[in-house]
Amino acid sequence: MARTQIIGLEQTLRTLQEIDPVLYREGQKNIKRDVRPLVDEARSNTPQQTPLSNWKQSTSSGVTRSGAARLPAWEGNAKRKINTRMRRERVRGMGGRRVLIRVVQGSASGAVWDMAGRMNQGSTFARNLTDRFGPASRGMWPAAEKKLPEIQKSVQKSVFDMEEIINEALRAKGYSERGARMIARSGFAR
Repeated sequence: MARTQIIGLEQTLRTLQEIDPVLYREGQKNIKRDVRPLVDEARSNTPQQTPLSNWKQSTSSGVTRSGAARLPAWEGNAKRKINTRMRRERVRGMGGRRVLIRVVQGSASGAVWDMAGRMNQGSTFARNLTDRFGPASRGMWPAAEKKLPEIQKSVQKSVFDMEEIINEALRAKGYSERGARMIARSGFAR
């Protein structure tokens, strides 16, 4: 999982939400926009058509499962189901830190295509996918590695812009430049 830590982000978002909820929502939209290149890259890595000839296509009546492994039928819209989730939630194994945004594959068949062979590399299904598309983590991880530096810069700029808005609001309330910056980073502005 690709991770980037931005110091003071939690306090910045909390303070911005207190000062101006509309700007807070706009800041979240900006961060989602910053991550858009990763979503687009992951979508371009995901095949539109059934990746393997025996992989059953989903029908209009709903997604079915097929074969002995009960694989989800291939959804033609697997590309479109790659999207972002904006929840600041704590994640196990990250030392109590929160996740700001996450890019997820919302299609079961897309997730199987992406990760098949990670645990069971010896299966014929996984070998066929590996031969045609490369090793497990075929779509999402290569996109993350390719776009991460660009996204980091863009998100840091968005966070900096939010901090500037907070500082301007605090200066308007009568705080000094240094005091405004300290209050904005601590999250105690009211």
